[in-house]
Amino acid sequence: MKKFSLLAVFVMFSTVSYAQTITIAQIQNNPDQILGSMLLKEIYKRANIPLKFIIMPSKRALIESSSGRVDGETHRIYSVAEKYQTLIRVPTPLTYFEPTAFSKKSKPSVSGWSSLSDYGIIGMVRGMQYAKIGLSGVENIRIVTDSIQLMKMLDTGRIDIAVTTKFNGLYHISELNLPSIIALTPAIERHNVYHYLHKKHIKLIPKINAIIKSLKDSGELELLRSKFINKILLE
Repeated sequence: MKKFSLLAVFVMFSTVSYAQTITIAQIQNNPDQILGSMLLKEIYKRANIPLKFIIMPSKRALIESSSGRVDGETHRIYSVAEKYQTLIRVPTPLTYFEPTAFSKKSKPSVSGWSSLSDYGIIGMVRGMQYAKIGLSGVENIRIVTDSIQLMKMLDTGRIDIAVTTKFNGLYHISELNLPSIIALTPAIERHNVYHYLHKKHIKLIPKINAIIKSLKDSGELELLRSKFINKILLE
């Protein structure tokens, strides 16, 4: 009876501790983040944890989440935890993305980040850590606020190359009706991305990770990803 009572108290305490709504930063005008938020809604629903998203620019999102003013990030690359030590990475990848170069003119195959410097002015979105790292040391970079601005600048010739994720670029080409823009092949690389929570919610991480891992191991996570991508592109 004593053991049962202690267990009941522990379960009740755990439920009360995380009954609050978790607020997550979602980067604006970013289809990959829309996809990530859809996956997280499913995961947090299974964890029985209330969840809401606050849409904001990429750089501001990191400021808000690392300070604890919002509770976490939809998803970021692995190395974000090294720079923002108040953000704790959920160990199992949530999804993945493929950094890709886009252009209005056909060019030779891309062979890594360094090959982009031969193509003129390169545009990237402020706060996108994968592009910042990949283009480190490359000259002639233009930094913009969001992906819509990035693709419009490419279309009007203000930049020669736009670097964004493959899904993000193809989505905006369709949405903005920019058929002259093409994705250069192959993709520059492929990154797993991870959900992050502020350290004040570190006790949530094992529970969230267990759900992601279970979905990944069963193959359901990839099925959900494909389902949500199709939904986003058809809306």
